[in-house]
Amino acid sequence: MQEEDLKNLIGRYLAGKATKEEKERIQRWYTSFDDSRIEIPEAEPVQLETELRGRILESAGIRKRAAGARWGWLSAAAVVLLAACIYLTRKQEHQFAAAPDRSSAMAARSIAPGGYRAVLTLADGRQIRLSDQPDSALAAKTGLGIRNTMSGQLVYEPEVSGTGAPAAGGYNQIETPAGGQYQVVLPDGSQVWLNAASSLRFPAAFAGNERRVELHGEAYFKVAKNAARPFRVTAGKQVVEVLGTEFNVNAYPDEQAVMTTLLEGSVRLKQPPANKPARGAIHATEAMLKPGQQAVFSGDGFGIKAVHTEKIIDWKNGEFNFTDEDIRTSLRKIARWYNVEIRIEGDLSQLAFGGSISRSKRLDEVLRVLELSKKIKFKVAGRRITVTP
Repeated sequence: MQEEDLKNLIGRYLAGKATKEEKERIQRWYTSFDDSRIEIPEAEPVQLETELRGRILESAGIRKRAAGARWGWLSAAAVVLLAACIYLTRKQEHQFAAAPDRSSAMAARSIAPGGYRAVLTLADGRQIRLSDQPDSALAAKTGLGIRNTMSGQLVYEPEVSGTGAPAAGGYNQIETPAGGQYQVVLPDGSQVWLNAASSLRFPAAFAGNERRVELHGEAYFKVAKNAARPFRVTAGKQVVEVLGTEFNVNAYPDEQAVMTTLLEGSVRLKQPPANKPARGAIHATEAMLKPGQQAVFSGDGFGIKAVHTEKIIDWKNGEFNFTDEDIRTSLRKIARWYNVEIRIEGDLSQLAFGGSISRSKRLDEVLRVLELSKKIKFKVAGRRITVTP
C-alpha cells in the first residue's frame, strides 16, 4: 500500500468517514501485520509507539527516510490506530488466558478448525473413510472409476453416453462429520461442495431422463448443463430443479427453514404433492429464482427475498460471515465447524455479531474476537461451550 493511500485511508477511518470497502482494507492491512514478536508491557498503548514506527513502515511497504519528515503525520495516525488494536486484542488474550478457570482457555486453544473429512458409503453398505484412502486403494475397493485427491475432492469418472451409463454402482452417499467438509464431482461433471455435518446421496452413474440427488445439511452446487436431463435436489420437503446453474442449499435440521440461494442461472422449487398446504395458504407452493434471490421454505410454501450471495457461501470461501445474522445462527455455524456443543445461558436475543473471520482460525482465536465485539463470555469445558451475557 502506498504512503499517500495509507495516509488518506487512515485519515478517513479516524474521522469516521470510511466506506465499508475502506474499512475492509484497513482490516486486511491490520490482519496482515505481524504483532507476534511485540512484547506488550503492562502499561498504556502509547509505550508501543517506538517499536511500531518502523514495523508499520515495513508492513506498508514504505521506505524510511533519514529526516523522517514524510513519516510525521502518518506515524501519529497509524500508530494510534494500530497500537490501540494490538493493545486491546492482546490485552483481551491475556485476560482470556488468566481467567479464573484457566482450563477453559486451554480447552479452547486445543480445538483446531475443521478440515477435509468425509465417509463414503457404497451401495453394498461398505463405508470408506476418505481421508485415509489414496487413489489406488479407493479404486480397488470400490470397483468404480473414482479418484480421491489430497485436497478433499472425490471425483467420479464421467459418463460415456448422453443417456447415462447403467447404474451398476447403485446409490452412493458421501457424509461429512461436524468439523469436516468435502467436494464431490458427480458422474455428469456437476460439482458439489459439502459443508460440515452434511450428506449427499447420489447414483454412481445417472440413468434415465433425470439426475436426482438427496441432500441433508448444506451444499453448494455447480450443475453441468444438460437440457435433456434436469438436475433435481431433494432437500427436506422441497425439490430444487435445474438444467445448469450455481446455487446453495441450507437444509440443516436445526435451522427453522430450508434456504435455497441462486448465484447463476435459474432454478424452480417445488413441494412434492404430499407436502403441499391446503388451498388458501399465504405462501406459494412453487417458486422461480433469479440470481441474488433466496427462497425460504418453512413447510407451508416459499417466501422469496434478495440476499448478498457472498455472505451465503461464506463457508465455501473459508470464512464465517456474521453480517446481519442473529447470534444463535452464528453460534450454530461455529458449533458445526469445530464439532462442539454450544449452550446459551441468559438472554442474548438482542445481540448479533458482525463482520467476518477465517474458518482456519483455532477456536480460541474465534471466541476471543467475538468476546471483543460483544459483551458476552465463553466458558469451554472439553467440547462443550457455555455462552453468557
